Amino acid sequence: MADEKLRFVCEACNYKFERVKTWKERICPYCGKKAVHEERSVADLLDDPELGTCVPL
Repeated sequence: MADEKLRFVCEACNYKFERVKTWKERICPYCGKKAVHEERSVADLLDDPELGTCVPL
């Protein structure tokens, strides 16, 4: 069984990449900073109470 991959994004340089779910380093392969987090899905963003339900146009 292959390791499940997750999408990550660096908050410092906005670089997006995939790594296996068990990846522990959390260092951006592009800029080398420790500002990497799991990329949020659209459903996660819509469910976030801090963002509200309306998007200004």
